Amino acid sequence: MKKALLIIITGGLMMAAGFAISTLANTVSPALEVEYHNPHLFRPWSDPLMQLYWLVPFINSLILFRVWALGKSLIRGDLYVRRGLSFAFSYWMVTLPGMIMSYSSFPVSFGMVITWTVSGLAQAIVAGILFARFNP
Repeated sequence: MKKALLIIITGGLMMAAGFAISTLANTVSPALEVEYHNPHLFRPWSDPLMQLYWLVPFINSLILFRVWALGKSLIRGDLYVRRGLSFAFSYWMVTLPGMIMSYSSFPVSFGMVITWTVSGLAQAIVAGILFARFNP
Protein backbone atom coordinates (compact mmCIF):
# COMPACT_ATOMS: atom_id res chain seq x y z
CA MET A 1 0.00 0.00 0.00
CA LYS A 2 2.86 2.36 0.86
CA LYS A 3 4.36 1.89 -2.62
CA ALA A 4 1.04 2.54 -4.35
CA LEU A 5 0.61 5.76 -2.38
CA LEU A 6 4.14 6.84 -3.28
CA ILE A 7 3.43 6.19 -6.97
CA ILE A 8 0.17 8.18 -6.84
CA ILE A 9 1.71 11.10 -4.95
CA THR A 10 4.69 11.13 -7.31
CA GLY A 11 2.36 11.12 -10.33
CA GLY A 12 0.43 14.07 -8.92
CA LEU A 13 3.60 16.03 -8.21
CA MET A 14 4.95 15.20 -11.66
CA MET A 15 1.73 16.60 -13.13
CA ALA A 16 2.11 19.74 -11.02
CA ALA A 17 5.72 20.18 -12.16
CA GLY A 18 4.64 19.79 -15.80
CA PHE A 19 1.89 22.37 -15.38
CA ALA A 20 4.28 24.79 -13.69
CA ILE A 21 6.81 24.54 -16.51
CA SER A 22 4.06 24.85 -19.13
CA THR A 23 2.54 27.89 -17.43
CA LEU A 24 5.93 29.56 -17.14
CA ALA A 25 6.77 28.82 -20.78
CA ASN A 26 3.41 30.13 -22.01
CA THR A 27 3.88 33.27 -19.94
CA VAL A 28 7.39 33.89 -21.27
CA SER A 29 6.40 33.00 -24.83
CA PRO A 30 2.69 33.50 -25.62
CA ALA A 31 3.36 32.05 -29.09
CA LEU A 32 3.66 28.63 -27.44
CA GLU A 33 0.12 28.85 -26.12
CA VAL A 34 -1.12 29.75 -29.60
CA GLU A 35 0.77 26.76 -30.99
CA TYR A 36 -0.93 24.43 -28.49
CA HIS A 37 -4.33 25.60 -29.78
CA ASN A 38 -3.48 24.71 -33.38
CA PRO A 39 -6.11 22.10 -34.36
CA HIS A 40 -3.79 20.75 -37.06
CA LEU A 41 -1.30 19.73 -34.36
CA PHE A 42 -3.30 18.93 -31.24
CA ARG A 43 -6.75 17.67 -30.35
CA PRO A 44 -9.04 20.15 -28.60
CA TRP A 45 -9.65 19.62 -24.87
CA SER A 46 -13.27 18.82 -25.71
CA ASP A 47 -12.17 15.60 -27.47
CA PRO A 48 -12.80 12.62 -25.13
CA LEU A 49 -9.40 11.12 -26.01
CA MET A 50 -7.75 14.08 -24.31
CA GLN A 51 -8.84 12.61 -20.97
CA LEU A 52 -5.93 10.17 -21.38
CA TYR A 53 -3.64 13.17 -20.92
CA TRP A 54 -4.40 13.15 -17.18
CA LEU A 55 -3.21 9.57 -16.81
CA VAL A 56 0.24 10.07 -18.32
CA PRO A 57 2.09 11.30 -15.21
CA PHE A 58 0.66 8.44 -13.15
CA ILE A 59 1.61 5.84 -15.76
CA ASN A 60 5.05 7.41 -16.00
CA SER A 61 5.37 7.34 -12.20
CA LEU A 62 4.47 3.65 -12.13
CA ILE A 63 7.01 2.81 -14.82
CA LEU A 64 9.74 4.94 -13.25
CA PHE A 65 9.07 3.36 -9.86
CA ARG A 66 9.58 -0.07 -11.38
CA VAL A 67 12.83 1.03 -13.03
CA TRP A 68 13.92 2.59 -9.72
CA ALA A 69 13.15 -0.64 -7.84
CA LEU A 70 15.18 -2.69 -10.31
CA GLY A 71 18.18 -0.38 -10.51
CA LYS A 72 18.38 1.54 -7.23
CA SER A 73 21.25 -0.61 -5.98
CA LEU A 74 23.34 0.58 -8.94
CA ILE A 75 23.03 4.25 -7.97
CA ARG A 76 25.75 5.27 -5.55
CA GLY A 77 25.66 8.07 -3.04
CA ASP A 78 24.90 8.74 0.58
CA LEU A 79 22.43 11.56 0.07
CA TYR A 80 18.98 10.70 -1.22
CA VAL A 81 18.93 13.95 -3.23
CA ARG A 82 22.12 12.94 -5.06
CA ARG A 83 20.77 9.45 -5.76
CA GLY A 84 17.44 10.89 -6.93
CA LEU A 85 19.15 13.38 -9.25
CA SER A 86 21.39 10.68 -10.68
CA PHE A 87 18.34 8.57 -11.46
CA ALA A 88 16.49 11.57 -12.91
CA PHE A 89 19.31 12.62 -15.23
CA SER A 90 19.82 9.02 -16.40
CA TYR A 91 16.16 8.70 -17.33
CA TRP A 92 16.04 12.18 -18.84
CA MET A 93 19.00 11.47 -21.14
CA VAL A 94 17.11 8.47 -22.53
CA THR A 95 14.26 10.83 -23.52
CA LEU A 96 16.49 13.23 -25.49
CA PRO A 97 16.49 11.21 -28.75
CA GLY A 98 12.67 11.29 -28.66
CA MET A 99 12.74 15.06 -28.36
CA ILE A 100 15.09 15.28 -31.35
CA MET A 101 12.75 13.00 -33.30
CA SER A 102 9.75 15.12 -32.32
CA TYR A 103 11.43 18.30 -33.50
CA SER A 104 12.65 16.75 -36.74
CA SER A 105 9.42 14.99 -37.72
CA PHE A 106 6.53 17.11 -36.41
CA PRO A 107 5.66 20.70 -37.29
CA VAL A 108 6.32 22.02 -33.80
CA SER A 109 8.57 24.88 -32.79
CA PHE A 110 11.97 24.47 -31.20
CA GLY A 111 10.61 26.35 -28.18
CA MET A 112 7.87 23.78 -27.71
CA VAL A 113 10.36 20.90 -27.80
CA ILE A 114 12.61 22.72 -25.34
CA THR A 115 9.61 23.19 -23.04
CA TRP A 116 8.83 19.46 -23.25
CA THR A 117 12.47 18.65 -22.55
CA VAL A 118 12.68 20.93 -19.51
CA SER A 119 9.33 19.66 -18.26
CA GLY A 120 10.52 16.08 -18.59
CA LEU A 121 13.63 16.90 -16.59
CA ALA A 122 11.61 18.60 -13.85
CA GLN A 123 9.24 15.64 -13.64
CA ALA A 124 12.15 13.18 -13.55
CA ILE A 125 13.78 15.13 -10.71
CA VAL A 126 10.54 15.04 -8.72
CA ALA A 127 10.23 11.27 -9.22
CA GLY A 128 13.89 10.53 -8.56
CA ILE A 129 14.08 12.49 -5.33
CA LEU A 130 10.79 11.10 -3.99
CA PHE A 131 11.75 7.51 -4.82
CA ALA A 132 15.22 7.88 -3.32
CA ARG A 133 13.80 9.45 -0.16
CA PHE A 134 10.82 7.18 0.45
CA ASN A 135 11.94 3.90 -1.14
CA PRO A 136 15.70 3.73 -0.59
